[in-house]
Amino acid sequence: GGLTLGRVGSTGGIAIDSPISISGPISVFGGDIAVDANLTSTATTGNGITITGQRIFQDDGVDSETSGADISYTAANFDSTSASESVVVLEGDGANRAVLNANGGDITVAGSYAAGGVAGDLERAVIFTLAELVTSGSGEINLTADATNSGNTTNTAWGMQPNDARIISGDGDITLTMIGGAATSNSRGLALDDQSIELLSASGTITVRDIQPAGLTVNYNGLYLLPDAANTIVFGADGAQVTSSSSDIIIEADKVTFASQPTRFNTSGAVSIRPVGADFLANIDTANVNVENTASSLTIGKPGNNGTKITISRDQSINGPINIYSYNVDIDAKLESINNRILLSSTAANNSQGTLELLSGAEVVADELLIRNF
Repeated sequence: GGLTLGRVGSTGGIAIDSPISISGPISVFGGDIAVDANLTSTATTGNGITITGQRIFQDDGVDSETSGADISYTAANFDSTSASESVVVLEGDGANRAVLNANGGDITVAGSYAAGGVAGDLERAVIFTLAELVTSGSGEINLTADATNSGNTTNTAWGMQPNDARIISGDGDITLTMIGGAATSNSRGLALDDQSIELLSASGTITVRDIQPAGLTVNYNGLYLLPDAANTIVFGADGAQVTSSSSDIIIEADKVTFASQPTRFNTSGAVSIRPVGADFLANIDTANVNVENTASSLTIGKPGNNGTKITISRDQSINGPINIYSYNVDIDAKLESINNRILLSSTAANNSQGTLELLSGAEVVADELLIRNF
């Protein structure tokens, strides 16, 4: 058995204000759905907790948990108004965090606006503050925040702006797909502005994609990572919730800014920072890219990356190969590949326009150095 509230296609509001704990699946369908009390399903496989509505609100430190079955929250088809409105809100209250825990099952959270919204106050498709998405074993976590159809023009419309948030898996992949508004003058998929998040996995691949929205009419400003203190944005392991990580970490964005304080990549896997398309659309500076030397490789850019500059301005010592693909490359720090190769590659064969500059702080250390197409 199980429990179903509403039905597929329902648009009426539903408020869950008393705890629900059952052995079977819990399914909720509606318009605005308020999860104001804990949900518990002891199901071990299949669908555990499924919530589908136009908007979903789970705040005040409310938790949802299964015993291995999947958790799915999907919010769509809400027309934004002149107010500041989000479609998924996962928010804690002080020390009481809001938690979705699938205990080995998959977790899927997706929020998007309907077409036809009007301009208003700032909007974030997903609010993820003082909150956690947690699973174990091979369970995977997928989080999509899509602000494409926000009506905002002059105010910001971002996919997600998390704070004091954690996403934790065991061996399963973690994937964030972040999309900003198409009409706003400041479109970003994922942005942290003096905030923190940890994406932690023992061995699952961690992927963050900041995607330009379809129908973009103004400015795409891209992924923006400004921690509230050094290394409070963490990928891989934090030494506490996840003691060590072998995860590959992939950051994909056509524009990416690592601002003011270091963002930490702590893994023995491969670290890649690359555009979604063929090229970065803005220059990249690594001053605040803190890759631990346990990483098995570091790649920035894509082969053929054309027209922008990558500046290596933070010391990087990597336990494997380093590949830098960029039309222009400036090195103003120590770049070391321990017992391996460094590749510095410009756009294409016979390119005579790109530049490679070793500035006053430059030191390049490798068993093999390959410089191509400058």
